[in-house]
Amino acid sequence: MKLSHVISLIVGSCTTAILASGLSSAQALEFNFAYSYPSGNASGILTTSDQAVDIGGGDFYYVITSISGQRGANTINRIANGGGSDNLISATAPFHPTERGFSFSTNSLGSGSADGVGVYKVSKQGNSIFEEQLIPPSDPSPVNLVITPVTVVPFNIPGGASIPTIGSLLSIALMGKFKKKRDQKVTEISEKA
Repeated sequence: MKLSHVISLIVGSCTTAILASGLSSAQALEFNFAYSYPSGNASGILTTSDQAVDIGGGDFYYVITSISGQRGANTINRIANGGGSDNLISATAPFHPTERGFSFSTNSLGSGSADGVGVYKVSKQGNSIFEEQLIPPSDPSPVNLVITPVTVVPFNIPGGASIPTIGSLLSIALMGKFKKKRDQKVTEISEKA
């Protein structure tokens, strides 16, 4: 392959990557969560932003943007801001909430509920120690919380992880096109000889 073909291939790939960086959009990450409390179980899916935020001291966390699931027989309706929670989970394994925790509402009519909705807070209270609390404050209950990623947690690549993929696929396609042209020329030359 001629040097001019290689250079045009590289320039084309770089141009495609630059254009694609403007087209990529943020994608949400999903995490399964589950825990047991004294009288039952809760489980569901936490959806977060894909960009981790530094909350100080080099600790990076994802912002929880939505939640779904079940707490006992009750449906978890939405993420809530009850009890001073910050609705963050760590960006590295083992995944866990902060000490301020995440809060969610259910369709339950438990004590301390407002408008027929129970608001619960799940928070970290020490190294691998978690608790759940009904808001307004009630006595917290210890829980065994496990959070696992549903979607692969990406490296923080500006513009999204799709840029390297698109650039690689276009480079392969262009190389295939040039190889086909080269093979045709070699065949033509060998047929003339």
